[in-house]
Amino acid sequence: MDPTQLAQQLMAAKKRAEAIRERVEAILNSSSDAVVFANLEGKIRQTNPAFDSLFGYFEDDEVFDWHVREIIAPQDETALLESITDLQEQKRIELKAKRKDGTLFAADIGLAPVLNQEDDHYRGIVLSIRSIEERVQAMRRLERLHRIEQSHAEITKLFLRLETVTSALDEALPVLGKSLDVSRIHIYHFRENERLLDVLHEWCAEDVRPEIDNLRGVPFDDLVPSFFPLLSEKGIIQAEELRSLSPDIAAMLEPQAVKSVLIVPLTLKGRLDGFIELAEIRKARAWQPEEITLARGLAESYTRALERQQNERYLIQLRDDALRAAQLRSQFVANMSHEIRTPMTGVIGMLELLMETELDEDQQEFATSAQTSARQLLTIINSILDFSKLEAGQYKLEVGEFNLLDLVREVKSTLAVLATQNQVEILTDFGEDVPPWLIGDAQRVRQILMNLASNAIKFTYKGRATIRVRRLGEAMGRVRLRLEVQDTGIGIPPEQQSRIFESFVQSDGSMTRKYGGTGLGLAIVKQLVELMEGHIELQSTLREGSTFAAIITFFVAPRRREAEVPLNEGRQLRALVVDEDHTARYLLKQQLATLGLEVEALHRYDEIDLTFRAMNASHKYYDFVFLRYLYPLSHLLNSTLSSFKSITFFHLVAVREASHILDAADRWLFDAEVERPVHVAALKEVLANQAKARTEVQRKPPAEGESKYRVLLAEDDRDTQILIQRILSDMPIEIDLAEEGNVVLERLDADYYDMILMDIQMPGLSGIDALKQIRQADRDYRNIPIVALTASLRPYGVEDYQALGFDAKISKPFAVQTLRALITSYMNRRRSVSSSAD
Repeated sequence: MDPTQLAQQLMAAKKRAEAIRERVEAILNSSSDAVVFANLEGKIRQTNPAFDSLFGYFEDDEVFDWHVREIIAPQDETALLESITDLQEQKRIELKAKRKDGTLFAADIGLAPVLNQEDDHYRGIVLSIRSIEERVQAMRRLERLHRIEQSHAEITKLFLRLETVTSALDEALPVLGKSLDVSRIHIYHFRENERLLDVLHEWCAEDVRPEIDNLRGVPFDDLVPSFFPLLSEKGIIQAEELRSLSPDIAAMLEPQAVKSVLIVPLTLKGRLDGFIELAEIRKARAWQPEEITLARGLAESYTRALERQQNERYLIQLRDDALRAAQLRSQFVANMSHEIRTPMTGVIGMLELLMETELDEDQQEFATSAQTSARQLLTIINSILDFSKLEAGQYKLEVGEFNLLDLVREVKSTLAVLATQNQVEILTDFGEDVPPWLIGDAQRVRQILMNLASNAIKFTYKGRATIRVRRLGEAMGRVRLRLEVQDTGIGIPPEQQSRIFESFVQSDGSMTRKYGGTGLGLAIVKQLVELMEGHIELQSTLREGSTFAAIITFFVAPRRREAEVPLNEGRQLRALVVDEDHTARYLLKQQLATLGLEVEALHRYDEIDLTFRAMNASHKYYDFVFLRYLYPLSHLLNSTLSSFKSITFFHLVAVREASHILDAADRWLFDAEVERPVHVAALKEVLANQAKARTEVQRKPPAEGESKYRVLLAEDDRDTQILIQRILSDMPIEIDLAEEGNVVLERLDADYYDMILMDIQMPGLSGIDALKQIRQADRDYRNIPIVALTASLRPYGVEDYQALGFDAKISKPFAVQTLRALITSYMNRRRSVSSSAD
């Protein structure tokens, strides 16, 4: 090739190279990314204007021949060198780049090899550098916002979860401090009724000195007069530097080495109660909106917790006041019960004793009228006291097994006389699928049915009242029952039905004048039903009648075995049936024989005396006497039975009509009663109960041949002493008196007694305290039968008294026959044990 052609080719190549260089420079100059060309050794050979702008250099010469690692943060140099070593293709990495002034920024760096176009040899590298600081800052901000949101949620949960405000604050302050990366947090509160500030809580970061001991009793009015006006005006105080604050505020913070501060008020029930101070002592800092929001969140959670705590204290105070009031009311009701029932015991008891004496016709009428009025008054008193007890929350259920069928029959029997007077027929309808044995409070169920049934009879004339029991469902050992009382009486107007269960309410004022009553009966029924977690329903049509229904769920008692006929030391039990009716006598005799008893029968009452005399002569005693009850017993028959019961043991059972209740003078004689027509189940129950009574271990009398039953009467009321002595005067009983508990202990140490009748509210040593000492004594009398006499409405049921150590309980006022029957049952038990021992 001639020189001319070679020169032309070189010129053309030079022009192409120049054009390429110009295009490259144009690209570099127009690029928004910083571009760096480096040779094989990594030394910078060329940069673009964007590089100078991004890195703060004014001329390329400033970085010419620098190694590329010198524009990278020291901690990222190794990562850069590893990336450019044996660079074969383009790649991107994120590192920290270093500006001329030494500041660092996040950079996205593209790396590409520079190759020789002619031989593809590696000639160097090109770095395309883009600042991603804004993106990184945005991501950091998002992360920070997320962290602050989590901290806010955690702080809120702490104040909701922890029991006390202090414990919540102790855990919340570290969360706030670490989340915002502050040096110190103070919680300031005003002293009550003083113009002073105290730091009550403090949190400090590691290596930060506490200041809490220096920040108590701060007189803020004198030291920082501009503080609270500023806080009230701005709602918050924030300062990146102290010099932006008022001189008095800055002067208060300078001794604590504070550089930046954020102050958020604590507003409690609309009143400024203090503030939260976040202080930074390491460096000046601006407070971001999300940081202020988090601090406000803590302030709000804290003040709400304080309000809840104050409200809780207020409610607790209200509750304690209410409990004290209830206790005082309960004590008052108990005292009134004792004070009212004790004289009523004397009134009713003496009237019953009076009616047992020979009275002329006028005297009998006067006594009967007085007794009726006394019992009506007692009913009203009991209703008021029961209502007061329910209102005071002092009513306690006595849960135990009971037979609902027997209970319904008992209610029907008890109301038979009232029904006869009103010419009302009482019917019972007991569902075949209703389990008779249940677990619940039999006394309260009886009270509910008695109240509803007596109302049905009272407001019905020449009609019908039906006690109905239906099974609504049964599951998991529980049965849901509908206890219903339906009548054909006067009915209740629709406008009065919504108020009928309110206290002291009857359907109209004339009801009280015509039928009497306090208007508390249905209110008590409703509360008793609800106490058993049930509800009451009412359906009524004016002049057609009413239906009241109590829906209650009971536990079903475990299936009971049929009562077996008890044996007495292996011998066959003997029974005597006395009934003038041939068919009834024969049926009862056959029923008892079927149950395994040896049975004899009499058809004349005047043969009883001779039969018992023959029994004593032959020493073949009867275990049971089933007597057809004629209302009332003749004086001669009563005397005969009393006489033989005092010298020998037998269980006397009254066989009576449903409409005939036992006369007051006769009731104490009988140990049990069955209703005609007699059911085998009722006979089995009588036999089982008597077997239990015979097998109970009793103390043996001290001397053979002891005839009288010795009773220690512990009672401080003189009238009650006289009444009980008169009630028991016709029985073979010897009574000693003790007017307080210490005297009871002295009497027991000095003499023998078969039983103690003990008032629980005696002066000095109370009946309950005396009982405890008796049961704990290492003496023979520790197991003596003790019967509680109580006129109290305190929440003690029969089971509670038994748990204390009493054998039985009699509530004042008591019926004459109730006391006699109780004493007789214990006398018979003693004779039974004595005869078995012989």
